[in-house]
Amino acid sequence: MRKYLLLAVLNSMTALLSGQSLTLAEAIALSEQNRPELKSATLEVRLAERQNEHLRAEWRPSVSLSGDLRWNTQLQTSVLPIGEFGLPNVPADEVREFRIGTPFNHSFSLQADQKIFDGTRKTNQIINDLDTEAARNRQEISRVDIRQAVEKAYYAAVFYREQTRLAAQSVENVAARVDMLKTRIAGGTAIRDDLDRALLDLDNAKYALEKSKRNLAVSLENLRYQTGSDQAVEPAEDLRSVRQAFLESDPGAEATVRPELESEAINFQVLAWKEKLEKQRNLPVVSAYGNYSVVQLHDQPNPFAAGTWFPYSYIGIRASMPLYDGRQSRLRQEDLRLQQMISQTETARLSAAFANELANARTNFDLAGQTLEQTEKSLDLARQLFDTDQVRFRQGTRLLSELKDTENRVREAEENYLQSLFDFLVAGLQLKRAAGK
Repeated sequence: MRKYLLLAVLNSMTALLSGQSLTLAEAIALSEQNRPELKSATLEVRLAERQNEHLRAEWRPSVSLSGDLRWNTQLQTSVLPIGEFGLPNVPADEVREFRIGTPFNHSFSLQADQKIFDGTRKTNQIINDLDTEAARNRQEISRVDIRQAVEKAYYAAVFYREQTRLAAQSVENVAARVDMLKTRIAGGTAIRDDLDRALLDLDNAKYALEKSKRNLAVSLENLRYQTGSDQAVEPAEDLRSVRQAFLESDPGAEATVRPELESEAINFQVLAWKEKLEKQRNLPVVSAYGNYSVVQLHDQPNPFAAGTWFPYSYIGIRASMPLYDGRQSRLRQEDLRLQQMISQTETARLSAAFANELANARTNFDLAGQTLEQTEKSLDLARQLFDTDQVRFRQGTRLLSELKDTENRVREAEENYLQSLFDFLVAGLQLKRAAGK
């Protein structure tokens, strides 16, 4: 019975752990390669970087060509008071009607414009640079969020895999006890009640194993999702190596500036420069321009008729500036100053919240470390007691019920140790996040 149970457990665990084996570093690298959030953040950075290219393009010459083929179906009629010109034999009230233009009027124009001065150019460049920095900062925040989600999912998968291993070991131990009791009952040294209790323990151990396997399957699927992989994945590391690597990362090191605070600082700078930009919009915008055109005036629809095309050209400088906009610019400046005050208040709020989060995270991390140390000692002691009771049980100085109680204490100590180790790793992740790492 024990042999068949062990084979069934091993087969079920092999089915669960049949994906791509990844170390924690490989899982993080895979997530940075696959997660759509990071791909979108990278594209947002590229989009922000292109804004200054658009600004530079506005300062390059713009050249346009236009054409107009026109048939005047009815020419405009005007009246000329020729009598007022004092012509001989022309009455003073004489008027003469005449038509203006020709039936066919075609034109082609080549227009060139070049911006010479715009007081907002440098400020727009600075704002675009700040927007690019903000996009990179959002990308970093997204990367940190995904990295921590992957780490937590990885720790959970390792935790439930170890929990499943312990549950399988518990099933094996109880099955061994059932086989032993059957042998002792056959030899007349045990009673049926002891076997019934052992069978009940076996059912409970099997249920605990199935529950652990379900939790393991869920954690592995979550790890696959967090890495963005299209195939099953599994941790390549065990609890000991994960814990060692975690401690080497120095989660309790000094805090750095949180990226959320950097985002708010960038936002404040953008608002300040936008206020300055509103003031600069009152400066003149100066452009140079030139035009070369040809016009055809003809009575017939023949664009190739000689002597019917007349060229003309001009160059000039154009300047424009607002004189009065109903105080809209001033109102926008006041709004931007209010937004800067809001940004400063938000920075103060975030600083206080992050300081409180860091203090709580350090406390929780220290407590989790103490709990882990205590559960580790308790597990060592429980295993020593179980080894001793096994020897005494074989010598006949310990009852089966006493051995069972000691075994239950070992199982409880193992579960407490696993849970405290997982809590310690999660507390460390929260501390690293609170410390801006």
